[in-house]
Amino acid sequence: MNETLEILAVLSALQIKHLVVDFFVQGRFQIMWQNKHKLTHIGGWLHAGSHGLSTLIVFGCLGSWDSAWLLGGADMCIHFAIDRAKMNIGRHTGWKCDTSP
Repeated sequence: MNETLEILAVLSALQIKHLVVDFFVQGRFQIMWQNKHKLTHIGGWLHAGSHGLSTLIVFGCLGSWDSAWLLGGADMCIHFAIDRAKMNIGRHTGWKCDTSP
């Protein structure tokens, strides 16, 4: 497989994992999306951890387990920070995330 197709395959796998975690997993568990604005609430950490774990699996399946741990951890931390900021901005501006996808 050439390099372009490999990159496309990785990006596709990451998009699919994002769809699964955000739509199918998060949508089934209210705790994961309702309290992401709270730093100490387990919901945001569970959601971000689901993203980190699924990124670890995607890159692990590609055979790069050393990178997978780093990328999974980074994905979890970045995803938590972005979701928390997004939820807090929404709370301060009156925008709400009060329904499941």
